[in-house]
Amino acid sequence: MILKDEENLFNKGLRKANDQNRASTKNLLHYRALRTVDLTEFQNALGFMGLSRLARAQQHLYGSIHCIEYIIRRLLGETAETPIKLDLSIKKGIETLRLNTASLLGPPMFNRRVRIMVTLPSEAANDYQMVRNIVINGTSCVRINCAHDN
Repeated sequence: MILKDEENLFNKGLRKANDQNRASTKNLLHYRALRTVDLTEFQNALGFMGLSRLARAQQHLYGSIHCIEYIIRRLLGETAETPIKLDLSIKKGIETLRLNTASLLGPPMFNRRVRIMVTLPSEAANDYQMVRNIVINGTSCVRINCAHDN
């Protein structure tokens, strides 16, 4: 399975992750692996069966896949074991994302659920007013893309 292959590829680094973040780190590896594959046909088939298309499963990918597999096996009349207990269940994945987002970005501003990240253009390096306006107008955080310019 592609997810386990990715996990094994990064096993050495994964062991270095602290215990608190290991499950989330594994989940990120699984998500990265899954995104290397075109899932359109698979997602359409899941949707036609009324199942999750994994579009919002990034916080709990392995748990979502196990649940879908369980449901499909049951629909086919096969004996299926109850989904295994995972380090990062769907519920725990959602909660972990919420807590990590709050820890990293602070509480939402202006009574909105989302945070807004702005990638600063090169001109921002010399234009204080531009950066000030971006912040005043509601950005939660900014990033500098160091892969461009000089």
